[in-house]
Amino acid sequence: MRKPLVVLAEDEPLLRELFGGALLKAGWSVLVADNGESALDLITKQRPDAVLLDLLMPKLTGYDVLERLRTSGEPFFEVLPCIVISNSGQVSDMQRALDLGADAVLVKADFEPAQLVAKFEHILSAKQKGAAH
Repeated sequence: MRKPLVVLAEDEPLLRELFGGALLKAGWSVLVADNGESALDLITKQRPDAVLLDLLMPKLTGYDVLERLRTSGEPFFEVLPCIVISNSGQVSDMQRALDLGADAVLVKADFEPAQLVAKFEHILSAKQKGAAH
């Protein structure tokens, strides 16, 4: 059985290591991007099972990446599970990400890396069940 693949888009090295380590420990394969432009490139070329997307990154923001994926006209990218992570607890920032098609928005200070893995697995399971119907 193939390991699920996630693109981790985060510009902070410590957080990339923290989140990436948790995903690797849980049996995921992880591709890392340190800016939005390289994240979008990895996502379109590698077609991962899920994306972990920081909102504020250089070159393209997480908002930009989400918008481009969800409006690409390609069904794969329109339903690709995307969890947004942010330092901002602002309701307006979270709502904007959800409006652009994020499956979930997590505030970095409010969750443990293991919770991130559980959230991804829940979203993937729900999407697979939805596709089966």
